[in-house]
Amino acid sequence: MTDIDPNSPANLRALMLYDISQRKTMQESIESHRVLCEHLGKQGISYDEYELCFNRCLNENYHSTIAKRDLTIPDIYVCILSDVINGKLAEKSIDDLCKAFKDHKIDKEDHLYWFKRFENGHLFSPVLLFPNDVLFEIAERCDLKTYLKLRKVSSGLRNIVDRLKPPYKNIEIRIYPYLITLRLNDVLLKYPHLQGSEVAFEELKFALMNPKLKLETLRVAWYSSPLRNKVVGKYITMFDDLLNSLNHKIHVEHCSINAERDERMISVLQCLKPGTLEVMTLTGGLIHENSQISTLEQWKQAKHVKVETIFMVPIRIFSNFASFEVSSTPFFTEDVAKLIDVKMSQQTTTSIYESKFAQSDKTDAILVVDEKKLHVNKAVLSCHSEFFNTLFNGEFKEKSMTEIPIEDVDFEDFATLLSLVHPNPIKPKEENAEKLLELADRFMLPAAKFTLELFLIATPLTTMQKIQLADKYKLDSLLNQAVASLVLNEICGIRSKLDFKRISDNTKSVLFVRMLDIMGY
Repeated sequence: MTDIDPNSPANLRALMLYDISQRKTMQESIESHRVLCEHLGKQGISYDEYELCFNRCLNENYHSTIAKRDLTIPDIYVCILSDVINGKLAEKSIDDLCKAFKDHKIDKEDHLYWFKRFENGHLFSPVLLFPNDVLFEIAERCDLKTYLKLRKVSSGLRNIVDRLKPPYKNIEIRIYPYLITLRLNDVLLKYPHLQGSEVAFEELKFALMNPKLKLETLRVAWYSSPLRNKVVGKYITMFDDLLNSLNHKIHVEHCSINAERDERMISVLQCLKPGTLEVMTLTGGLIHENSQISTLEQWKQAKHVKVETIFMVPIRIFSNFASFEVSSTPFFTEDVAKLIDVKMSQQTTTSIYESKFAQSDKTDAILVVDEKKLHVNKAVLSCHSEFFNTLFNGEFKEKSMTEIPIEDVDFEDFATLLSLVHPNPIKPKEENAEKLLELADRFMLPAAKFTLELFLIATPLTTMQKIQLADKYKLDSLLNQAVASLVLNEICGIRSKLDFKRISDNTKSVLFVRMLDIMGY
């Protein structure tokens, strides 16, 4: 016996719409429902009730056809069960369902799973009848093994699971000439030969493609063989294709790479999120003097690197690290001395951004950006920003938090922005001025925006750049200053230099008035 209630309004509607699509009469539909109820050990509804519901579904089907409007797809599990009870073949069942609800994609894999399950007499799992928010909470509490199993139950559960933050903390992939192993936390999966490799990379892609993924460690290792270079080459291509398909940088704290060539190391490192990568371990072959590895932001922003390979590059490229370990590579004494001088000149003092927002008797809140703390005064920020006023004083959970995380911002840009409403602000730069304007709008800081406008007026940016910024961020003073500097031939050629379709009507009118002014009207 299953947990399906054949008399629930949702299930009755599903069965009736399905019967109507198959051109069954009401008597045939009643008989089909009677057989279903008998099979489930349930009492059917009265003839009058059934007739009323059936006519309502007929009316719904008629009007949706006339209006060319899609029917809202019901739960089809009861329809699948009815087909099984009536002896319909699986192929016929899926065809009939697809025709009945043709404007909706019926998952054939999901259908076959439940058809076989009902056919074999297994109990229906009531978990799929739970609301999605309940299923989300259930999935969030599962361990990794259960998490992986849930993805295989049905496409519906898989869609729910895939929207959660993955439970992976540590991922390790080892690529051998004859085997690929994938370790997800403590779960070890093995994929032999080429056929298995496709499954391995699909599993890895599923893990890495979720933008919510935050890894403590990522370990990647290649092992080559002269006898199987072709196979290894295919694996490398598949792995590169996987990395190139990602549309975000992966959050990794410690990355370990074992490869014979630095190109392999670079292909992995450049897919990681700069700033979150703190430790790198590089093992394998040669990193030559022309290598681009030290130009990567991931390299520049990491705190520690351990190199166990032949490193044919100047020792000075390690100067940005707080610490580093190098083995198998000799260094000349004078090179080491130079590095010491560089490190001494880079005393690990607090940055200007952190010192600007150091803790004091005037601060009463902490904003955290990229794991760095900014001590601020709630009253000051609330006075200047409706965003912070709501954040600190509204009925939100942040109100009671000792440390409030600020997401999707660069630490230095955010600190610079906040400093603009404090004494002795950090001077903005031309290259980050637009980003600061964007943040000023996001965090509702009009005073900071005004300061940025004055800064932009004094910069040597081109007139067209100033007009575009003024138009985009509604900076009237900057717009008037830029337009006032235009001469007639510049205005006449402005269409070729500005995307006029994206320019606001206000800016167009200011340009038009300037043109009339120049022409003496």
